Amino acid sequence: MAFTGYTKTEKNAAAKTNGWLWVETCLNNEPTSGASGIIQPGIIMVPSAGGAPSVDTNIYCHIEEPTEPAGDGSILLDVFDDAETEYSGSNYVKYFTSEAGFITVNQDYSDPIYENQYWTVHYNAKFSDVPSGYSSIFKVSFYKRDSDNNDTLMFEAFAQPGGTSLYNAIGLTCLANPYGWTGYTDNNISTNDRLRIGVLLSYALPQ
Repeated sequence: MAFTGYTKTEKNAAAKTNGWLWVETCLNNEPTSGASGIIQPGIIMVPSAGGAPSVDTNIYCHIEEPTEPAGDGSILLDVFDDAETEYSGSNYVKYFTSEAGFITVNQDYSDPIYENQYWTVHYNAKFSDVPSGYSSIFKVSFYKRDSDNNDTLMFEAFAQPGGTSLYNAIGLTCLANPYGWTGYTDNNISTNDRLRIGVLLSYALPQ
């Protein structure tokens, strides 16, 4: 059997906070508080005791298509209002894109004021036929999409939830540190950009 990953989005009454696949961010706001953790590089793997990300803007990955590109879901500020939908496969299984005007503040995440500002991804996933000796991977890539519809990677959130074959009852989380990607990617975003999110399901050797 071939490896297959599964994830889902939209509303679920059993979810801890109104559904799956939403992100706590500092998007469109300057940071107000901080957290600390272990970075590898640009990815926070283990938050330190008492640390918490600064939360200003929650964004939600909805099913309905944006104006562009075709086939994506939408990134909205509105909480979920539809039945959940499951996506499956290997590699990137779904993308979500915001509309023009979604970004209201220019932000350069390489600025040290963002050093301890983490984005928390709330998700759910399960996996089948993970090869022996390997661990499943859930990754969310955050891109800026310019006016010519070109995507540039800014930063990522990454987790290895194991070889679980069942969805978690209350969902899972992983954290991204935008500042930690400084020097690796072009990690700034402007009001001329749109936000795009890609969801990857795969496997790798345990870390």
